[in-house]
Amino acid sequence: MKRALGSLLVLVAATGCSGAPAPSRPGPSGTEDLTALLRTRATTTAGADGCRPDQVAVTLEGYDAALGHRYTRITVRNVGERPCRVEGVPGIGVRGVDGSTFEPEVGRGLPMSGEPAPPDGPVELQPGTAATSDLEWTGELAAADAERAALVVVQLAVDQAPVAVPARLAGDPADADPLDIGRSTTLRLTAFTALSPEDDARPPVDRDGPVRPEK
Repeated sequence: MKRALGSLLVLVAATGCSGAPAPSRPGPSGTEDLTALLRTRATTTAGADGCRPDQVAVTLEGYDAALGHRYTRITVRNVGERPCRVEGVPGIGVRGVDGSTFEPEVGRGLPMSGEPAPPDGPVELQPGTAATSDLEWTGELAAADAERAALVVVQLAVDQAPVAVPARLAGDPADADPLDIGRSTTLRLTAFTALSPEDDARPPVDRDGPVRPEK
């Protein structure tokens, strides 16, 4: 009986029933989980002066729509105290509201302005300044009853963990409908370019306001 009782005590301790909390699994915003969501990787490495994820704020700003096409800008703002650099096309991935990892086709896009894309090159961000990558989603858009995107992950450099961004426009309330990016929606991205002081000074554009200038 003493031996059986001793075995039981050992078993209880081994299974974590002694009152100590069990090790927790990584949450949905853990580094490994976010990296696993990536559909494509960033096209450059960070280097010594690359912007770190904890040095920037990443948002989706501005909105434009045409037949079967949607546009916004991935805006990366240096909120640190030192200059940093972004370059090339960011990596991207999407998770749905039901927890699915989306597998969109991802390609190179054109600027929302309709102008030719400038040559790829480094963009230095002084504290408070921003760079943008235009994001287009097209093809099979999410219907009202389909799973929509809940989270977009953006990788600034291939040797960094991605940044998690809610799949809604900056300034939208937390209960706003997410963007109509679906499981099979095609995504297109441009390389980072500097956000001009004039554009940065403009108020956020809502879903009813044009982003692309009238021709």
